[in-house]
Amino acid sequence: MVDQITCIVCRRQRNRTESEVLVLTDLEKTHLQKLGHEVVNEVAYCRPCYRLMTDQQSAVDLMTGMYSMRLRAMGVPNANKISEEFKKGLLAKSKRSS
Repeated sequence: MVDQITCIVCRRQRNRTESEVLVLTDLEKTHLQKLGHEVVNEVAYCRPCYRLMTDQQSAVDLMTGMYSMRLRAMGVPNANKISEEFKKGLLAKSKRSS
């Protein structure tokens, strides 16, 4: 039987051999814990989502869209403005790390 994973982006079940699995460092695990998230040893991406997330522009657009949808679902009146600020922050961080 092939080991199955759940893609962290699209939530689809995939074969582990057909996915990109990233093992988290201790620092990343500590950061997750501080943010109040479940601490996991690894995160998995299906190949289509991994391709999206490794392309800077599509990754930023995807994360911004997801953030905006979440804010609107919570009833935040200025969700679009906040999302654009979030996007600017993501782009600034990505430029510093490249």
